[in-house]
Amino acid sequence: DRRHHSRISDGALILLIEGQEYRTLDWSMSGFRIAGFHRALQLLECFGGEIAAVDREGRGSFTAEVARISPNGEVGARLLDISASKFAALSQISLR
Repeated sequence: DRRHHSRISDGALILLIEGQEYRTLDWSMSGFRIAGFHRALQLLECFGGEIAAVDREGRGSFTAEVARISPNGEVGARLLDISASKFAALSQISLR
């Protein structure tokens, strides 16, 4: 496995993208996977939104790039940018 960060499947994140809310299937400090995106995406397409942990207050902004699209429509995205405070909060969650 080429991943630098372990995937976390419990403790989903909530993403708000283009007015739609998504719960992650899994995530790491470098990206996330979601299902049921509301429109067609292309590989390497960039998009942004807000990110929050389910059991924590506050949201932060992020920019991501589509890294994978599975045959069943799941989208794997690589985080390109995330607000510093939210990155710190996610770091703490990932260490549990």
